[in-house]
Amino acid sequence: MMTGLPVTNACISFWQQTTRSYPYLNYNDEALVPRTAKYVIVGSGISGALTAFKLVEGGVTGSDIVILEAREAAGGASSRNAGHIRPDAFRGFTVYKSLHGEEQALKIIANERTVFLAVDNFVKKHNVPFDFVPTTTFDVCLTQEFADHNAKSFEAYQSAGGDVSHIKFYPAAEAREKTGVPQALCAYEWPAGSGHPAKLAQWLLTQCIGKGVQFLTHCPAISVTPSSSGAEQILWDVNTPRGTVTTPTVIHCTNAFAPHLLPQLSSLVTPERAQAHAFVPPAALTGSKVLQSTISLRRGLRWFYSVNQRHSDGIIILGSASASPKVSQAAYAERQTADDSEFSAEIRDDAVANFQDCLPECRPEKLRHGEGLQHTWTGIIGMTPDMVPFIGRVDGSPGQWVCAGFNGHGMARIFTQIAIMPPSTNMVPETPPGRGISSRLLTMKFMQRAAASDATPEPSPEEPSSKRRKFQNSPLTGDFHSFDQTAVQAALKQQEAKRLSALEASRAELADTHWVLDGAWGKSTETGNAPPNIVYVGYADIDVADGEEEVAATATAQVGRMKIESNKKKATKNAKKETPKKTKPESSDSDGSSDSDDSSEGSSDEDEASSSSDEEASMKTPPKAVKGLASGGQGRTRVNLQAKKSSESMKAKEFREKRMKKEVKLNKLASISGGATGSLSGAGKPNAPFNCHNCNKPGHRAADCPQRRGGKRKSSDRSR
Repeated sequence: MMTGLPVTNACISFWQQTTRSYPYLNYNDEALVPRTAKYVIVGSGISGALTAFKLVEGGVTGSDIVILEAREAAGGASSRNAGHIRPDAFRGFTVYKSLHGEEQALKIIANERTVFLAVDNFVKKHNVPFDFVPTTTFDVCLTQEFADHNAKSFEAYQSAGGDVSHIKFYPAAEAREKTGVPQALCAYEWPAGSGHPAKLAQWLLTQCIGKGVQFLTHCPAISVTPSSSGAEQILWDVNTPRGTVTTPTVIHCTNAFAPHLLPQLSSLVTPERAQAHAFVPPAALTGSKVLQSTISLRRGLRWFYSVNQRHSDGIIILGSASASPKVSQAAYAERQTADDSEFSAEIRDDAVANFQDCLPECRPEKLRHGEGLQHTWTGIIGMTPDMVPFIGRVDGSPGQWVCAGFNGHGMARIFTQIAIMPPSTNMVPETPPGRGISSRLLTMKFMQRAAASDATPEPSPEEPSSKRRKFQNSPLTGDFHSFDQTAVQAALKQQEAKRLSALEASRAELADTHWVLDGAWGKSTETGNAPPNIVYVGYADIDVADGEEEVAATATAQVGRMKIESNKKKATKNAKKETPKKTKPESSDSDGSSDSDDSSEGSSDEDEASSSSDEEASMKTPPKAVKGLASGGQGRTRVNLQAKKSSESMKAKEFREKRMKKEVKLNKLASISGGATGSLSGAGKPNAPFNCHNCNKPGHRAADCPQRRGGKRKSSDRSR
């Protein structure tokens, strides 16, 4: 589905209502775009702002970055959600398993917990003022059918080895006491958080602008086309109503609107309108009685309502169900749009009625004037067929990156996914790499995805489903794991064939890179100056391993891949086998270098640049491997080419010094080819008798000449 540009008359959310004084809200709304930039980020939501923040933190000059926003600052989904930072603790495991397999499902669930911890650490480290409250959340089961589903998912997740130590279960009586919901059959509780999403995005933008980042609001990117000015490198023209900016790197942080600039995603990222509401609480939920935890009131997998009471002002943010039997199909059909200028009164009434039914203190007869529903708004979320986002390089468009398709669950995923793209390694390989990131911050990576356009997508375990299941207004029944795996595999094979063909066609251009698509993880047998390895793998893999042992444990699962390398690299590799190695072996896929580079779990991704005057130390430093992608148990690795060249220069210098001290014996030289050429054989032996250069007599060499005196030749006028 082609989304087009965001509408210009979008409604204002509660979060936007409370931040109208933000000084950069309409920043540079009439300025022309610069002619060139090293990085152009499209979108200023949390993913776009955090990407710019990480680039600057990694050592990129702020003025080299341009952020383009189609509307006001952070005017998209980031400022329109329900304020949750709510990881899925186990509920989605069975659905993820049916789509991606058990191993990947475990990693997806584990990563969401990692995101919450990453946000918590980030807020504490930078003192971010966005009303963040680390607390807990409840899954309240209101029907026996959903209680059975949750029990099945919990048991399956635990049996597969998932960590459930942080999850608490409460039976009926205890669940009602803990949650205050009289209809509760049972409840599950685990750590989560909430915050003001618009304030988070705006804080990130403020930090970036303070570092010189060029930010333009109301300046949509109309198209991205190849630039004719790229003589030595591939450049892109980002066309806007206020001019064209040419850049080698375009980062698409447009979520549901990604297909507008990347039409190849039109069948994979589908826009859908979600709706939320602000509710002023009655006296029973004010002061010391404010809800301390967030709640999900669940009657079915897609029939649920989120509840988030803000601790700063007491306002309750209510979500809406994506499949309530009390809402008409016509109302749900209106959700299939990229227009967030309107909302559905029918969906609003259903959400408020369910909330008041579950929390009797909020029923209409108990509300005073000024209490109750305050505001309703909508936002556009990006849905994908396999319920995980697209993160990383855009296939077939060198220099373009994408971060989109969060399925209405971005707050529980974005922070670790931005961290997998360190600026000076993955995005711009020609610049010196910055510090590696810990494997604990790795997550899903963009790669070839199944188009599966004719397959029925599974419903999201956390948020609204995709289009084909929208009109099933009934509680969860039957087998919902009917994802068309045959179509997925066929699409994957087709995409794999296209990718291999593209790789073959571009081998000449990638002579400095070693592409490895076959081989298990583990410690490399290559030395520190081995050619860089880049591993392309499947999708939706989250590497949360903390060390090399766990990485090595996944090695046995890798099958069916191919190894491609250029002839130039093969020759270089074979030649280097005979050269003594001075540096210690370092596995390019090891977590060791990444983890050791982080002084603590909350450390930044700043460049670890050494002094240019310390040339010898720089030459002896082996190239560092930075893990960028973890999918299918594999990883994408970039190696410091500059450090590699320095190491090779050091070896060349040592070789020259050794050669100057060594006596050159021309009579023992062999031919280059190793065969008989000229007067020398391949073994280095003369084919015919020769005369001494000292006395001109046959049978001996000048060094063994009996007429040689004091180690010198008889004739002083004879040159060597």
